[in-house]
Amino acid sequence: ELRLNGQQRQAIRALTDELDGPFWTLRNQGGEKATQLFQQLTATAESRMEQVLTAAQRKRLAQIRLSVFGLKALLRDDVAEELALSEQQRTRIRQVLEAAKSTEEPPQPAKSGQSPVKPVRSKSPADSPQTQIAAILSRQQLDKVRDVLGPPVDASKLGYVNFKAPELDAKDGWLDSPPLTMPQLRGKVVALHFWTFG
Repeated sequence: ELRLNGQQRQAIRALTDELDGPFWTLRNQGGEKATQLFQQLTATAESRMEQVLTAAQRKRLAQIRLSVFGLKALLRDDVAEELALSEQQRTRIRQVLEAAKSTEEPPQPAKSGQSPVKPVRSKSPADSPQTQIAAILSRQQLDKVRDVLGPPVDASKLGYVNFKAPELDAKDGWLDSPPLTMPQLRGKVVALHFWTFG
């Protein structure tokens, strides 16, 4: 989606490898400390990505991030500010989205061996949240929305988030094996037996 070249891919892989460990340890932190560390790591990632990506790639990445939010992106402070939404517009958009959420029907339970059945919508396109929100926005704001969100993106084609497994850190040495590293184990089935006294 970003049309990264080989050098950019390598730089981003090195960045994610570097930040994976610190992000991983956040799961053991609590409350405000974890939030602060998360914000610091995210700021580091964003500033380093600015050095790797072109201006066009950074813009597209921002569009993709917002498109994942869907229409809820309009409720974000940064987007509302960029669109110059009034407080009244924001309130009306919030009401439309809450009404749409409350009228959503859950998928029907699947019969054995089948996928869940999505409910059939009887609403006309005029009743859709997109149409209602378009009526709330001015022509200039609608044009700006298209620029802020960019071309539609199929989030299902963006792939999955991959986490790098942390290195096995045996501070007291290894038993029955020389030290092993993740690159040595890539592509192999590995059984880990964790044990302790006490």
